[in-house]
Amino acid sequence: MWGWIFAAAFVVGLGFYIANRRAEDFEKQRRAYIDLMATRGSDYARAQCRHKYTTQGQTGTPGVVSMTTKWCRVCGAYLG
Repeated sequence: MWGWIFAAAFVVGLGFYIANRRAEDFEKQRRAYIDLMATRGSDYARAQCRHKYTTQGQTGTPGVVSMTTKWCRVCGAYLG
């Protein structure tokens, strides 16, 4: 019985570790994007963004709920 509890605790701890690493990487990319935007301009910074962190958006059509649009969370670019 204790083995299952320890296994579950390990999985939860591993999940927190992975989430923390992804959040740190996101913040690092966001800071790099802001620095590039301040020094080289927004067009150059957006062209250098890897678009690794994306979010899905709704179509905007009333009554239709489908996640069809894709946005970059780092630079805000519309990806289709």
